Amino acid sequence: MDYNELWDTLTGFRKARILHTALIWRFFNYVGEGATTEEIAHQAKTNQRGTERVLNALVGMGILKKFGEKYTHTELSETHLVENGNSSFAGVLHSVQSWESWGQLPQIVKSGELPERKRVFDDSERFRTFILAMHEYQKHRASEFVQKLPVQSGDAILDCGGGPGTYANAFAREYPDSNVTLLDLPDAIAIAKDLNSENLPVQYISGDFFKEDLGGPYDFVFLSNIIHSHSPARNRTLFRRIADVMESGGHFVIRDRFLDESQTEPLGAVIFGIHMLVNNLEGGTYIVREVQEWLQSTGFTNVEYRTIDDESEIVIAERAD
Repeated sequence: MDYNELWDTLTGFRKARILHTALIWRFFNYVGEGATTEEIAHQAKTNQRGTERVLNALVGMGILKKFGEKYTHTELSETHLVENGNSSFAGVLHSVQSWESWGQLPQIVKSGELPERKRVFDDSERFRTFILAMHEYQKHRASEFVQKLPVQSGDAILDCGGGPGTYANAFAREYPDSNVTLLDLPDAIAIAKDLNSENLPVQYISGDFFKEDLGGPYDFVFLSNIIHSHSPARNRTLFRRIADVMESGGHFVIRDRFLDESQTEPLGAVIFGIHMLVNNLEGGTYIVREVQEWLQSTGFTNVEYRTIDDESEIVIAERAD
């Protein structure tokens, strides 16, 4: 990193916070076919001077366009930044909602404790935004991704903690002869049912995967972006529960972000570990070797790590006899 890159890193929050502000006050909703500062500030009930500064910055950043006194959408802003009930907006709003927790990083590093605040799972609106954001991140690649997994036609499949059901739906779509089950908390299951617009044959189990009967037996279990939310001990407990409902020789696939042995690369996984630190003191990102050891101690064998694409790393294991 050179000095210019260092300076960009130090000040990078400015652009993020400009965009956050526009999203919080829903400026993009009021741009329509073209609107002035006065019109947008009136609709948003914001100060006109501050609104104009933010709108001009958004034009400079290439997010909006300006013709005379009127601001208009770019394709990017109209597609992703207008609140119209789609999951794309939920994805960006979830990023905005992370600001509070990231702003508390110095305090958390000092004390080792999370400040008192509402958690995602305690706020129904934030929880819905979180689940829809997960759908947005997954929906464009889910079908292609599941085709690269060791699934056989006719397998009994469990998507454990599968949130919006994006992968469960993909399994049901790509393997129509399989029996697909999605297990997650009741509020997540309600959203998943709404998102199953194709009426794909997915069975639903509402509950906590640490407590609920997982059903089964299953030939294939998928666990995506779950282990980073839990401690090593809790993950081993979950792996044992999953092993108990799997057929011998069945495949268990864990998708997550993994660290190398130095715990400094890849950078995305390192930064995501900080995201867990500011939101959940129990979780984190783990070294592949750690996950392999948990699996081998909880009834699994033939454990291997694979990179599926630029966005997807998995650990695959077989249920031991």
